[in-house]
Amino acid sequence: PRNHAIDSGDNGADAGLMTLAYRPEIDGLRAVAVVSVILYHAGSPLFGGGYVGVDVFFVISGYLITSIILADLESGTFSFARFYERRARRILPPLYVVMAASLPVALWLLFPADLKSFLSSLGSISVFSSNFQFWSESGYFDVDVELKPMLHTWSLAVEEQYYFLFPLFLVAMVRWKHWPLGWVFMCVGTASLLLSQWLATAAPAANFFLLPTRFWELAIGSGLALEGVRNAAARLSKPARDGLALAGLMAIAASVFYFDSLTPVPSFHALLPTLGTAAVLLAATPESMTGRVLAWRPLVGLGVLSYGAYLWHQPLFAFTRYWSLAEPPAAVKAVLVLASFALAYLSWRHVERTFRFSNSFSRQAVFRLALAGVFVFVALAAAGRSSNGLVQRLDERARLIADTFHSPMLDDGACRIHAEALSDVVMKRFDDCASRHGAALVVLGDSHAMNLFNAVTQTSKRPFILGLSRGGCRPHTPLPECHYDAFLAFIAGREEKISSVIFNQAGFYLLRDGKGRQGTREMFKAASLPVFDVHTENVARVRDYLHAVARHARVTWLGPWAEPHLNARALLRLATSCEMVVPPIQPNSDTAFARLDGFIGDSVRNDPAIAYVSALKLLNVDWSRDLYDCNGTFWADADHMSPFGERRFGPRIWTGLATAAGG
Repeated sequence: PRNHAIDSGDNGADAGLMTLAYRPEIDGLRAVAVVSVILYHAGSPLFGGGYVGVDVFFVISGYLITSIILADLESGTFSFARFYERRARRILPPLYVVMAASLPVALWLLFPADLKSFLSSLGSISVFSSNFQFWSESGYFDVDVELKPMLHTWSLAVEEQYYFLFPLFLVAMVRWKHWPLGWVFMCVGTASLLLSQWLATAAPAANFFLLPTRFWELAIGSGLALEGVRNAAARLSKPARDGLALAGLMAIAASVFYFDSLTPVPSFHALLPTLGTAAVLLAATPESMTGRVLAWRPLVGLGVLSYGAYLWHQPLFAFTRYWSLAEPPAAVKAVLVLASFALAYLSWRHVERTFRFSNSFSRQAVFRLALAGVFVFVALAAAGRSSNGLVQRLDERARLIADTFHSPMLDDGACRIHAEALSDVVMKRFDDCASRHGAALVVLGDSHAMNLFNAVTQTSKRPFILGLSRGGCRPHTPLPECHYDAFLAFIAGREEKISSVIFNQAGFYLLRDGKGRQGTREMFKAASLPVFDVHTENVARVRDYLHAVARHARVTWLGPWAEPHLNARALLRLATSCEMVVPPIQPNSDTAFARLDGFIGDSVRNDPAIAYVSALKLLNVDWSRDLYDCNGTFWADADHMSPFGERRFGPRIWTGLATAAGG
């Protein structure tokens, strides 16, 4: 998920506290970052890597905060109380305003499960731990990240955790003079970068959301504040400084325009925008071309509004998308971008300036207001949990429909088993069930196979079914935590205990997007879809893996089903009101899945090891009837079935699978 919020730090005088000399080019750099991220979230194809704006801001924040603390330590005026007062004045007032303004909209619009998550996020935001919440919620059956109004606060939480820990660390290092700060930053930052590179594939969600894998970006900025680094930059000739600043700005631009949603960030890739930011901070001066460009007054003005624009843009986009059945048109997104900056201006003028640049609120008043906000938002989070998302807001019929939207995997605790990995407990259950029931039916795959397991379990009378599936795990792009290699080892020697293996996975990963890259959900959000090609290499990798499985058991490949790629929350709203509309399914979407189905069928037609069953033909989806009805929606998100859909489509699926799977 590429979603960000930013506390842009201090770059000028604040309420009589000791500060650095104002550098307008830093506000210009903030403007570049904020515009990039907002346009990325608006879906602009030009800003495919605009999410790196948050990496730019991490470097800026590390630089400014370290500079301020070191300056105060050198003058003997550093105070933890004053430091945290400054952060509270800067961060909390506009943040609390956005949270409070989002609350009534959420109460009106969100369904109980999503409202429960939203209210919980208010509590975690207030104690700066929302990155942990969103990390724990990340998954294939969670609401789309673009529909979460407060998701962007994860990066604010990362920065605040850094602000809480880093002053303690820095004060200790300065007082313990035997430790050279530069080497400490370099060693800890390098360890963080290496951890990030490893987790980019091993645990991408943790890598994205948590401080240990983001610390190196902040550490780059912190290192820039050291006297030795500043002196080395000052010794460069003017042409060298100008060239370095320009190269840094070009590195940021290259990241924004050439990275995309498939680029693993943070990782070594993020060195391009972060080192580019470091070059600009070190070398851009009012006399350089880069400095003059970034100090352009309209750009500086946007930079001053950057924090507020970040806070406002995500709720505006998320609530709009939550309401919309399909991706909002470009004109609506343009209005939302302008509204983000308009609201940012109002909050800067009437909220930020009041708390940051006046003496109207004493330190005690600021801390009391901060604690009051924590109390209120934590209480709201508790109310959301205890009331299951204020489910009593809905009438009985709407409540029943909303309750069918989420359900756990249908593991009966006996011999209809679902697992994401073959643990010792799962293998023991399997062997015990085999001794009682004979050979098992195995449902294997990714998160779509989770849908398939539930559908088969509810439809088939077979007493012994093993569902082995995990979101994000597919044979063509295996990850360390995936189950495919372990399953091959598991079935070797258990041939008599497995009657048949049914494989299924998400179809869009077997397609290529309009630029020839591996398919993603995002490629279906364009106003006009291109013709998507089949990803022949991924299909071949799946076929090769299933050949390996077929050496031990009968294999059936259930092909991909057609995917609506519509907002299931809007479908749920239509179902609760029993409002029937013509679904805006794009023809090229159905055409792409039909071509994919035909290609896979042809590739295994004469292959005796693999039986292919077309899910498209079994389901025979009619989008005028198979999206939702007055009792609920058949889809949980853009491509997964809801429990209601599993019950609807299960009989169609099992009728065609029963013969191939041995009844």
